[in-house]
Amino acid sequence: MKIIKPQKLKKGDTIGILAVSGAIKDFKQIENAKSFFESQGYKVKISNTCKTSHRYMAGNCDSECAKALNEFFSDKSINAILCARGGYGALRLLDKINFDIIKENPKIFAGYSDITILLNMILKKTGLITFHSAMAKGDFGETIEPYTKNSFFKTLSGKKQNI
Repeated sequence: MKIIKPQKLKKGDTIGILAVSGAIKDFKQIENAKSFFESQGYKVKISNTCKTSHRYMAGNCDSECAKALNEFFSDKSINAILCARGGYGALRLLDKINFDIIKENPKIFAGYSDITILLNMILKKTGLITFHSAMAKGDFGETIEPYTKNSFFKTLSGKKQNI
């Protein structure tokens, strides 16, 4: 398999915040994350799945979440996709994801928890390196730890870190 490295994150790039797992109960946290990234010099696009839910899952249905993921990868204006949160639901999307779209439009894809299944399957199906990283809601929508902030930006911008 050919490994694909996404482009590094640069100031002025657009970060897409995407919810494909657990529902966002407090949208204010997503707005806080958006404000934070904008204060750091980035543009932000928020998926509609951050605003809709079905029971305890993001979006109105699995198809809506998979469509949002496919659209974010297709969107040439988005340079990095940061998942909003984990929870439950990512596994339900695997048969609805268009991995060819991802392979043809490689970009940073980041998250953890339930999102790990997407990180692993994207790598397996496309060769695209993905990132186990902080997420929008809990890590950038509430109290932002300096270590989290520094590690996130250094890793995604390709800067060497002393851990």
